[in-house]
Amino acid sequence: MDERWHVITLVRRNGDFDKLTFGLWLSTLGDATLYIGVVWYVARLEPMYLPVLGMVMLIPRILTMVGGWIVDQVDLRKLMIRLDILRGVCLLGASFILTGSGTDVRTTFLAIGCLAVISLGDAMYSPATMALLPEVLKQEDLLAGNGLLTTANHLARIGGQVVGGLTVFVLPLRAVLRLDAVTFGVSAVMLMLIRLGALNRLEVGKKVLTRELLSSWTILSRVPWLKVVAPASIAINIFFSVTMIILPLFIRRAYGGSALAYSVFLSAWSGGQILGSLTVPFWKRFKLHKATSYAAFLQGACFLIVALTHTLWVGLILFAVAGYANSSSNALKNTLFIERTPQGLRGRTFGFLGGFVQIGAPVAPLVASLIIAKYPLWTAWVVTGLISLTLGAIYLIFMERPIAESDSRAAT
Repeated sequence: MDERWHVITLVRRNGDFDKLTFGLWLSTLGDATLYIGVVWYVARLEPMYLPVLGMVMLIPRILTMVGGWIVDQVDLRKLMIRLDILRGVCLLGASFILTGSGTDVRTTFLAIGCLAVISLGDAMYSPATMALLPEVLKQEDLLAGNGLLTTANHLARIGGQVVGGLTVFVLPLRAVLRLDAVTFGVSAVMLMLIRLGALNRLEVGKKVLTRELLSSWTILSRVPWLKVVAPASIAINIFFSVTMIILPLFIRRAYGGSALAYSVFLSAWSGGQILGSLTVPFWKRFKLHKATSYAAFLQGACFLIVALTHTLWVGLILFAVAGYANSSSNALKNTLFIERTPQGLRGRTFGFLGGFVQIGAPVAPLVASLIIAKYPLWTAWVVTGLISLTLGAIYLIFMERPIAESDSRAAT
């Protein structure tokens, strides 16, 4: 059988990757379950605090720029283990603080604080995961590995949303906190079982908050492709969020669809994403930068055609294909970024991109409101499609050359 079919066998061929994937899947499942529980709790009892919940989830994501710098200075596995244990202990402690029915303002802020702790941990955990991946996998397995991690993330979030929706009516909030704490404990154990040697990294000291941290912004000159990728990434993040915000209204106006049609569209998107992440090794027939570019082109083309069509089933198919292209593109570009970044700068690179892209997140609702009030709804789809095509061109033109061995050693 063609090697490109053997995506799933990667977890059998690489025991370390198996443990990493399972730990990430389980902790993400727990986080998604807790998120549904907390959001529903706040919406039901203290809806005025929903904006606060949004802010505590957003601000730590911007801090991934700081977290990425820390990641490049420490032992990755030990950092991730400590983050898992710390977050698990915090959630467990919070669950014992909750008493009675837990329907007061103190409980609300405690629940929001738990999500803040998780999100703060993710500011370092997410770039650490991407930096650890090439140390767990061989280079030829990176693409399949990114695809499987993307699949695991999609399945965990979908599963967490379902489990969260069911448990919120059955279990008290403190029980959901304890369940998530257990998932962090299991994730920490999985990381402990990964067989990695010492990585000879520096220990983080007081310099984290001094000139050395500020100097890490020189990454823009040390990783040149960031200068063109980062602004386009912010733009696509803003307008993709806009399309998702206005999607229910777009379905109703363009297709005459109902809430059921909206649900089917979201399911088609999720199904396309899972298929895209599972089949990402099929893109190996192209050079990596070209494959990443083609996937972005496909996504852009789908969005542009969606703006033009007024047939429900055509829009549904295009949305599923766009989900496929989006998921494939994410796995491909993560692999491309790893291979085009010196080893000692990978944490900072993913941290910078993760935090920098989130800066535009508060702008999306404002842009959506403007489009709804002043412009045709298809404007959002056209702009998103054009930005996707631009990103494809960037990957094709600016990211062709792999890093030299000397560049990688110099960065460390």
